[in-house]
Amino acid sequence: MSGHGHRDGDRNVLNGRAACTFMEELKLFTKDNCGKCEHVKERMPKGLKIQVINADTVDGLAEAAYYEIVEKTFPVLVIDGEVVCGALPILERLNAVTGQK
Repeated sequence: MSGHGHRDGDRNVLNGRAACTFMEELKLFTKDNCGKCEHVKERMPKGLKIQVINADTVDGLAEAAYYEIVEKTFPVLVIDGEVVCGALPILERLNAVTGQK
């Protein structure tokens, strides 16, 4: 089972009622020395396939510019093209997607 942890986790998510929501993209943009970013990363629902992108790197900044979120307050979640800013709104949105409270 240890060799298939990610696969099992993805399968559980995809078999859940919110499967369609996950299919496109889940990207969490963070920055260095960002306490709220760490707060979100530590409390994200388990089993979600989320790409964490550091906007303080060149590639991360380019990706953030693509989504037009460079000037936003971090952390920022992009979920199927929807932009969610701030630690608490992000955690609420992720919990709603997974059906957790």
